[in-house]
Amino acid sequence: MIERNCMKDFLKLLKNPNYLLLWLGQSVSDLGSSINYIGLIWYVMELSGAASGVGGLFIALTLPSILVGPWAGVLVDRFNKKAIIVATDVIRGLIALAMVMTTDITTIYFLVILNGIAQVFFSPAINVAIPRIVDGKDLMTANSLFSTTSSAATLIGPAIGGVLIALHGAKALFLINGISFLMSAFSELWITIPKQEVSKAKEEKSSMVSEMKLGLEYINKHEIVKFVIIFFAVSMLALGGLPILNIILVKEVFQFSAETFGLLMSFSGVGFLVASFCMGKWGKKFSELKLIIAGVAVYGLLYALLAFQQNILLISLMFFFVGFAIVVVDIAYGTYLQVAVEDKMRGRVFSIDIALGNVAALISIALVGVMSDVFGVRTTLVVIGLALCVHAIVATRLGGYNRGNGLLKRIRVNNAVKEK
Repeated sequence: MIERNCMKDFLKLLKNPNYLLLWLGQSVSDLGSSINYIGLIWYVMELSGAASGVGGLFIALTLPSILVGPWAGVLVDRFNKKAIIVATDVIRGLIALAMVMTTDITTIYFLVILNGIAQVFFSPAINVAIPRIVDGKDLMTANSLFSTTSSAATLIGPAIGGVLIALHGAKALFLINGISFLMSAFSELWITIPKQEVSKAKEEKSSMVSEMKLGLEYINKHEIVKFVIIFFAVSMLALGGLPILNIILVKEVFQFSAETFGLLMSFSGVGFLVASFCMGKWGKKFSELKLIIAGVAVYGLLYALLAFQQNILLISLMFFFVGFAIVVVDIAYGTYLQVAVEDKMRGRVFSIDIALGNVAALISIALVGVMSDVFGVRTTLVVIGLALCVHAIVATRLGGYNRGNGLLKRIRVNNAVKEK
């Protein structure tokens, strides 16, 4: 009965043609990206001959949002959201196809940075577009459906990727990824995103610097928006380096193969899928901030426990729950900001948020590298996991989630009155 009601909510959303086209496009590109992810990591390790090459890859992944992200948000708020979404998918498709012809690790890093620049325009544009094409009361369900299909891709993609690497090499995965982005762009061509009324005179007089300052001032002025962004950025000081630790843990400590690594990623994908389904059905019943803080605490506890495991079944189970916790935090966090931030400011706020998170992730990568060299991978995992738990407890004691929940209730009541 519960599953049937959840499917009814999803099917109701898919009757919205604009949401359907956006969802279809992203479903295809998500599958391509998920297949590509394991290929990119393995290819970089082959070219560099060391796990340190993956550290360079993650730096290349994070730099664009730090350097370009805040400016991208200003442009997203100014210009046509559909054009940005379509153009960035086309660009990412062409970049993936260019990787097929690349054998140099420096060129790979350069292409990854270009891909990241396109991504920092795409992400805030999507976060602005979804609240415009979906009713406010369906926003959590809409984000959950996006996450469900992304999770399904994460479940299937690494397993497919592991097999394709063994059969055809990593470059076959880049080809699939490139085609998937171009297919996504074609689907998005037919979307209509309603425009928000903006004062032209004010828009023309404002410089990009002043508009970015407006975004920072907006965050600083709205206490609970500032609270959740700072909470997430501090969380990323611990979370940011974990993907590298995962690879080192699986490859060098557990000494698993590429196929087993793909299988563990698929277990995380199952966790993504189950969490997305649960959030679509029950997420609206809970405070977004409570879900964010609890999710971070659970995530930290799981990694602290993972450090002591030897059994492949227990390790797989923990990867499942890690995936579950990630999606709970991701959906609740995105939904909270979509509701709490005014439409005209969403692009800037999301871009600043992403940039702060990636600055923290970059610092985390450096810290994790030093800590794992000095103390070992297992000890580093325990320290990071317990630090996340303490961080969540401190946030709970500050009581920010109670104020945030009250704020969202007031916003939703006001929006419901406006819709009537």
